[in-house]
Amino acid sequence: MRRPTHWLLTAIILFISGQSACSKTDDAPSLNRNSYWTVGNNTYSRDSSSQMTYPDIYRDVPDFFVYVEVHNKAKDQGSDQFPGSTIWFVFPNHMGPGRYKVSGLSYSGTVPPGTKWMYIICNIGLDSDKGGLTYITVDDAGTADVKIDKEGQYHISTVNDVMLRKDVDLGEEDPDAADSYLLKVDNAY
Repeated sequence: MRRPTHWLLTAIILFISGQSACSKTDDAPSLNRNSYWTVGNNTYSRDSSSQMTYPDIYRDVPDFFVYVEVHNKAKDQGSDQFPGSTIWFVFPNHMGPGRYKVSGLSYSGTVPPGTKWMYIICNIGLDSDKGGLTYITVDDAGTADVKIDKEGQYHISTVNDVMLRKDVDLGEEDPDAADSYLLKVDNAY
């Protein structure tokens, strides 16, 4: 079976994010300063999120993936250069809490049994006049800790900075956007 490219996964995740109305959603009444992510010099605070589980359509195994989607929609919050961000964390749900290897999508086909791994997609500049940019994790990008709270929500924090590379310009090309950024996540949920 031919493996899908990262373009297909990005398209599927963008579709799934549109389905968030059917998932568990938490619209925080105000920005949560205890939940944020930093892309380069741009910091974003969580203001809403959703968490969903979908079947693994890429491999012939009975597995499901967790999609944790966290938003920052406030134009006056986060970066002046790239305002507005959404970040997705994708990982097998049967692995439970613990330390995860953060890697690119190509790693999913070579994962040794029992390895905890995740893939991250991050959009920045969603509220800018130029449109947003999509960044994805590279192979061996870093590590992240996953915790599950008493309500069953996943909380994700990076252990070290994670390397992202530019994947897609969602609007006009921005010459100020770097080809890669370091990502730091603190309690995304």
